[in-house]
Formats: sequence, C-alpha cells, structure tokens
Amino acid sequence: MAVKKQIVGMIFSRVFIQNFTLPEQGGGSAKLDEVVQLIASLKETIAQQSSIITNQNSIIESIRTVLTAIKAKQQDLKGQNAELQETMESLRAQLDTLSIEPPSTQKWTTVAASSQPVPSQSRQHASMVIKVATKEDAEKLLSSDSITFGGGGAFRSPFEEWGTPVA
Repeated sequence: MAVKKQIVGMIFSRVFIQNFTLPEQGGGSAKLDEVVQLIASLKETIAQQSSIITNQNSIIESIRTVLTAIKAKQQDLKGQNAELQETMESLRAQLDTLSIEPPSTQKWTTVAASSQPVPSQSRQHASMVIKVATKEDAEKLLSSDSITFGGGGAFRSPFEEWGTPVA
C-alpha cells in the first residue's frame, strides 16, 4: 500500500507541476479541473488494482491450502508404498524358501501299475472299523467270526488275511 501511495504522489506531483498555471496567467481553473479528474481516475485505478490484488491473495491462499493437503496425502502414500514394498520383499523371501519342485504329474494308472506294492495297513484298519446297526446284528457279530452281507464278508477277525474267502 505504501508503494502505491508513493507512485500516486509522484504522478500527482509531476502532473501538478507541469500543468499548473497561476490564476494570473489565465486558464487556471481549467487546469485545476484536469488535475481533479486525473486524481479521480487514479483513485479508481488504485481501487481496481487493490481488488485484483485481494483476489490474487485469496487464490494464492487457497492454493497453499490445497498444496498442503496434497503434500500430506503424498506423505501418506509414500508411507503406504514403503509398507507395500516391505510386504513384497517378505513375500519374495517366503517364496524363495519354499520348494520349487513341481507337484507330481503321475497318473493314478501309472502309480497303480508300478512294481512297488503299497504297504498293507489293512490289518490295522480292520480292527478299527465297527458298524452296529441293531441289537440283533451286534449279538450275531459277537457270536461269529464273520457276517455275510450281500454275498461277501462284511466282518473278519483281525487275524485273518484280507483277500481270503470267508468260510
């Protein structure tokens, strides 16, 4: 504001000195009217420029506010990015420690036809299987070594070999 006043003062002084004529020289009131109009015009120009400067200051302040918010969001995103990178490194390390061998691609027919017999655990499992349907079935089971069901042996003593016919 002080600079504006100095500029206006300098312009006024220059115009006033150049155009000022004493009333004895004639035409003094006409020159004075021009000075008054010039001063009014300068005041209007100063008011317009002040309004423009106020608007610009308001815009600058709002830009600063937005910029501050953007910087805060940027810092937040940088933090999230760092966390994600740490997680990715951790996952990569876990992947590196895992076995890289592919799963077996053998078909079941190949496994079944192989010359190595599967270890027999049927004796262990045979003694673990119990089915009780009715009281009569349970009594029948207790009194015999085998029960036929649908033409086949449904129960065998744990000492019998699986695959042998029921007597």
